Amino acid sequence: MTRRTKLSNINFFICSTYLDLKDYRTAVIEKLKNEAGIINAQEFFGARDQKPIETCLEEVEKSDIFLMFVGWRYGSIEKDKNKSFVELEYEKACNLKIPKFIFFMDENTPISPKFISKGSESELLLNFKNKISNDNTIDFFSTKEDLSNKVVQSLLNELPRHGFEIGEKNQTEHNEDLLFSINRFQALPKLYYDTEITFRAKLKNFERADRKECEAFSYSYGATVKRKFSIIDENLIGYFGPFQYLFAENHVADELIDLEYESDFLIKAKTIQGNYFYEEPVREVKKVLRPNPSPVRFSFSGENLIEVNEEVQVGTKERKSLLLGLEFISASKI
Repeated sequence: MTRRTKLSNINFFICSTYLDLKDYRTAVIEKLKNEAGIINAQEFFGARDQKPIETCLEEVEKSDIFLMFVGWRYGSIEKDKNKSFVELEYEKACNLKIPKFIFFMDENTPISPKFISKGSESELLLNFKNKISNDNTIDFFSTKEDLSNKVVQSLLNELPRHGFEIGEKNQTEHNEDLLFSINRFQALPKLYYDTEITFRAKLKNFERADRKECEAFSYSYGATVKRKFSIIDENLIGYFGPFQYLFAENHVADELIDLEYESDFLIKAKTIQGNYFYEEPVREVKKVLRPNPSPVRFSFSGENLIEVNEEVQVGTKERKSLLLGLEFISASKI
């Protein structure tokens, strides 16, 4: 039976190792509190007359949604099962068929060595992550702000598919979050790339992405398109100045091309960035011979030449440029 539950009554269980991801968990908890969700995390379990793993699994059973954040620690191991608390909680959620939203820490995120599993625990973590990746669609996070924004955005996008009535987010609040993501990405693209955003737009013409764009975004040239779009909300137009196209590759490119021209869509995209290289002329000022502009001519020379200072190209040097863009994920007609 489909459940119709208001956002304020949805029980979110947060599963992760604790010490290494404490700040990330706090950021998500605060974000979810602002969205009126009920949080179910070990920060709120309190004292109980039972084993810690029993408490954790009992709380998983009470939950509607399972949120999981995976860093580089396997975590505390339950000796009887020889598995971490995190893995046992995950298996419990799978058995109960609770909707799961799983996020892995990006491999480029700086982290203290003390929060990285070693030896046999490292192998256990790798096997666990492979198992998760095989059974779920994973998203990645870098900063705590990146994670909290992605969690809420994923919930707003996906919960209706699981039978939850979450209502529409206040448009003003949505725009504020969207502008935060866009502005931070433009200012700190290396930190805020791969951030998912949603916005309303009209789709325009499409064309093949050029070699420079494919090089920067690691796309296959000839298998990638870009499609122009225009923002519907006038209050957002100025902030999307650098972003005029949606990019897509392979079968997703076909999906983007097939969308109806000039229709209104709710677009789901993610921020992308990369470098491309180009040759820039190297110029120097040198003395060269040029015709004297004076009308006076000397018959013995045929033409009067004079020495002048002139900027001339003496070679080229390779330059690197940063390119920002938006990668198309999906669209629904408004």
